[in-house]
Amino acid sequence: QSGTGGLGGAAGSSAGAGSVSAGSGGVDAGGTMSGAGGNAGTSTGGTNSSAGATGNGGADTGGAGGFSGSAASGMGGSSVGGAGTSGTAGSSSGGASGAAGSSGGAGASGTAGSSSGGVGGSSVGGAGTSGNGGASGGNAGAGGASGGTAGAAGTGGSAPVCGNGIVEAGEDCDDGNLLVGDGCSAGCALELGFACSGAPSACNRSCNGLAKTCGQGRNADCCASNPVTGVTSETFYRSYDGLSTGYTSKAYPAQVSDFRLDTYEITVGRFRGFVAAYSQTMIPAGAGKNVNDPSDTGWDTSWNASLDADATALTAALACSPTYQTWTNTPGSAFAESRPISCVNWYEVEAFCTWDGGRLPTEAEWNYAASGGMEQRVYPWGSAFPGLDASHAIYGCYYSSGSDASGTCSGVANIAPVGLAAGGAGKYGQTDLAGNVWEWVQDWYVSPYSIANCDDCADLTSTPTRGIRGGSFYQAAANLLASPRASESPSTRSFNIGARCARAR
Repeated sequence: QSGTGGLGGAAGSSAGAGSVSAGSGGVDAGGTMSGAGGNAGTSTGGTNSSAGATGNGGADTGGAGGFSGSAASGMGGSSVGGAGTSGTAGSSSGGASGAAGSSGGAGASGTAGSSSGGVGGSSVGGAGTSGNGGASGGNAGAGGASGGTAGAAGTGGSAPVCGNGIVEAGEDCDDGNLLVGDGCSAGCALELGFACSGAPSACNRSCNGLAKTCGQGRNADCCASNPVTGVTSETFYRSYDGLSTGYTSKAYPAQVSDFRLDTYEITVGRFRGFVAAYSQTMIPAGAGKNVNDPSDTGWDTSWNASLDADATALTAALACSPTYQTWTNTPGSAFAESRPISCVNWYEVEAFCTWDGGRLPTEAEWNYAASGGMEQRVYPWGSAFPGLDASHAIYGCYYSSGSDASGTCSGVANIAPVGLAAGGAGKYGQTDLAGNVWEWVQDWYVSPYSIANCDDCADLTSTPTRGIRGGSFYQAAANLLASPRASESPSTRSFNIGARCARAR
């Protein structure tokens, strides 16, 4: 191993000298528009409204102004009003039985209507003072009172913007729509197999169907991904912390664009989804490109040969240490499933992150997040020594899930569920950037850095080893600093190496 500190070998070997962005929020289920040319009729909105078509069974979701205009002959169609101003309420014809009752408009004096027993469609009023949400087919009534209640106000704002990274009304998911297979279809609908969370949202496959079992309270989304605000007008220095530990040189300037880094290391539970979908050729050529780095060509299919032939071979390889491995062939407790996956080589975690809608972080990105950006922190949480109580970092075997920690490693019980050491969260919210398991990064390892001035760079020229950062449960405190570098062969499997994924902002 290059760099500071040994990784430790098989069970019982001694320790060396001495892991990123959506916020909270939900996913809004959106309707679909049947498109122009549906059965009979168009919708004409009020102020700021959009003209829409009311086709068979279709639904229009309005923004400001909404689709609250007059509608004719839309069999079974529905319109949801927005918060428009003085738009005359639309009516839906009931087909053979005559005109359906109209509902009040979205404005202060929405026109009332009557209803006369139509077949189906309904209109929901907007937020106007006297606009009623009478359903068609009700009894005729003055003032538009046709048995309905006043419609709820629209969400406001303009129509959804596909690919802007924000979940809006009418969208199932929106993680930026930057790549094919990123979780969002071109129409902002959720792609098959993906789950989305947050606003702005992050979409991925690996938490689809998983309970929220991560973090200190064991109730957080294991696929949470935090935005990291980059720096393009100032200079960040890689492997610099200002301490007299060999990392005092401001010799390797870097600029890093905005990106997203998963809050937690990849868990055992998340990795099960990857194993279930696994094949040696599952990642298409070019997938997982870093959109901030034009030189990144994404997945290289020559790497397929370094992946296991099938899921059976993969699960056998994940059993690299009977004492310390976190993988089990059958799912364990929520506690065990929330531990970081280990015994994974570089090719597997690069494939996992790409399959999951992301990629591995570059070494500069990882270092930037762990250093608190321009704060150039000593540790991800600041400058305070981590202590021996596992409150800031899981290291030195001072954590045990089974008994009081002694500082002597005894087995997998010394590896904590991700996010347990909440006091060690970095500036951008990521936990375990120090300790628990080492984390693979994208770059091939060269020491000193081969790219002197890094502008969203990654070292993509092949060398014998790939970079790892952050120390582990098995290492001493010196490996927890944000600045040290280490490396291993990309084919290495170790019980104390895992990873976390980066994503487009």
